[in-house]
Amino acid sequence: MVTTRLHQVCDLLDFHRQLAGAGRRLVVVMFAAAWCGACRKLAPGLEEVTRRFPAAVFLKVDVDQLDQLAAEYVVNAVPTFVFVRSGKMVDSFAGANEEKLVQVMASLG
Repeated sequence: MVTTRLHQVCDLLDFHRQLAGAGRRLVVVMFAAAWCGACRKLAPGLEEVTRRFPAAVFLKVDVDQLDQLAAEYVVNAVPTFVFVRSGKMVDSFAGANEEKLVQVMASLG
């Protein structure tokens, strides 16, 4: 059985509970869409990244289901990665770039 560390956010309450539960740990939020080919292509690599950084919390937000949240984080393209620590955004980038994701995560600890 394959388990994932990537939590699919179901609503705004769930998102805020996940952030609160993370405490001071780094939270990586992937804003994606079901229709996004680049998002689907990135999925296997993203699973590997979740295993490589076990201390981080990984969330996936569907921009079509939670457009208010996407607007709050100024998401203009998918996938967009937003990095949050202690409830505050500390970095972000757009694009299906697994190497950049690893670099940013390593730099943020």
